[in-house]
Amino acid sequence: MIDDRSRIFSDLRSFDWTPSQQSFGLKLHQLDEAITQSTWDIGSRCFEKSGDVHLAFSGGVDSTLLLYKLVGHGFPVVAHTMVSGEGHPDLIHARKAVEEIGRGVTHKVHIVASTEEDTKQSNRVLGVSQERPDNYLLLMRAICQDTRDLLCGDCIDELMGGYYAHLENPGRETFRDFLERLIPEHLTPLDRCSSLYRVRVHLPYADLRVLDACRKFYFQELIIEGERKKPICELGRLVGVPEEIVARRKRGLVSALEV
Repeated sequence: MIDDRSRIFSDLRSFDWTPSQQSFGLKLHQLDEAITQSTWDIGSRCFEKSGDVHLAFSGGVDSTLLLYKLVGHGFPVVAHTMVSGEGHPDLIHARKAVEEIGRGVTHKVHIVASTEEDTKQSNRVLGVSQERPDNYLLLMRAICQDTRDLLCGDCIDELMGGYYAHLENPGRETFRDFLERLIPEHLTPLDRCSSLYRVRVHLPYADLRVLDACRKFYFQELIIEGERKKPICELGRLVGVPEEIVARRKRGLVSALEV
């Protein structure tokens, strides 16, 4: 289940961008502080329970930024990467990040192949009819033997303009559309699949302090010169995330099992 689910859903439903005239640099600093605080608070709770911190790690800039923050706090991190095979781009980039950090990370790779029964189970759990299983279900099943607490990087694409559609139409209508789809299309399936496998999911990017920092940006500060979610990319660069990870083209968890 999603930790603090009621509060998170309520905050996201009422969220809106109220841009501040502060400088981009100051707003970036405030966002950095908010993410630093949220990862510390969540990481501390998880560490106290089990002695380590588990992270869903796709090798994209969102999860890599969280990894760098957690390691920077001094937590021993177990980073879980779910892919369809050894040559998958997510795994290549995830290993690159772990190699760059060089300390404090145990990298667990889950090679997953879905079956027809997985699709049936997924459809039963989510109450839908799809041709393939939801990747959240496969992820939770893969990691549930290792931990009952997992950090995930969901929400930041919707808040910061992380989809390719934001590049084409970087206006309020596009931003509102993705935000309104966040709960029914992403967080509700995540909540149901994690509940099935009794995994508590923590969302650092849905922390109220992070939401308050995100709302201060103008849309034109989020999409700059063909780069999506510019503030997150800049924070990744500031902590040393490799540029090839910051700049890579990626489609989130949905692509994890694609060849």
